[in-house]
Amino acid sequence: TGARWEWQRLLVGIRPSGLGEKAWARVLEYLGYGVHGALEFYSGMGGMASALHEANAPYRVVGAYDVNLNANLAYELNFHMRPSCSSIENLKKRQLDKKARFWLLSPPCQPYTRAGKQEDIDDPRSRSFLNLLDVLATLDTPPDYFLMENVKGFDTSKVRQYMLAKLQSINFHIAEFLLQPKQFGIPNTRLRYYCIARRTKPFPKEVASKMNLSIPILGMTDGRCGTERWAFSDSKSGPRHSRDNQPPTLREFLGNVFLQDDGKNKMEPFLVPKRVLERCKGYRFDVAAPWSRDSACFTKGYGTTHVKGTGSVLLIE
Repeated sequence: TGARWEWQRLLVGIRPSGLGEKAWARVLEYLGYGVHGALEFYSGMGGMASALHEANAPYRVVGAYDVNLNANLAYELNFHMRPSCSSIENLKKRQLDKKARFWLLSPPCQPYTRAGKQEDIDDPRSRSFLNLLDVLATLDTPPDYFLMENVKGFDTSKVRQYMLAKLQSINFHIAEFLLQPKQFGIPNTRLRYYCIARRTKPFPKEVASKMNLSIPILGMTDGRCGTERWAFSDSKSGPRHSRDNQPPTLREFLGNVFLQDDGKNKMEPFLVPKRVLERCKGYRFDVAAPWSRDSACFTKGYGTTHVKGTGSVLLIE
């Protein structure tokens, strides 16, 4: 019922201080409050776990996997749980069966990115995701929900076709999207692929039959809680922004602390080195100012010796 859902949302949001996400999820599930476990693969610093938390969804991450030790330390600081360093490429059925009702995945994007070699299914970095899909298809109790994100380019890959075939073989219903942060009111352009799959019930035909380029709206229909109503913007790039609902400026989004060098914020470590700017005098940078309402995708190479294609250069006042 609607009342029970509100209780779930409330309980998820009041985790006692000092009690880890995993332990709190187990407590709530034991008490019967409908909070279920999730597994986060390629967990990084916990982007998807953070999304679950911000959404007050009735799921909590009870296990995470990443081979990056520094990312795992940050994850532990954020969520009081250290991800496993076990290689995802070598995970077996016994390690994943009956562990969670929700799988969250953000596999390596290098095999599909437009800036790379696009070796797709032949790229060694695809093996771990392929292994997960193979294991998923053998589970006695597969998860009910599956959320995967990747770069634009994955949508035309052989690995995507392999993924769809595996999901359909175990009765998953699938919806696919190409979306970017600006559609969510964030001043950044970064087109990403999303696959949402569930075993509980089919998606409406208008969602399942195409690659969706806009954001669906879910709600109640005829006063019945849980009945889906899907509505989409008529713009292929998502909702049209007016002066009242356009993304905020970078100053509004980031705060002045990141955009003003007043001598107190120790900005020097974050500035693009002067020697890099001088070496690239013939290169036209994408300069994003504090009053800008857009910025390009940032990568781990931002501000280092490699500057081309690494994102906007932020102008400091």
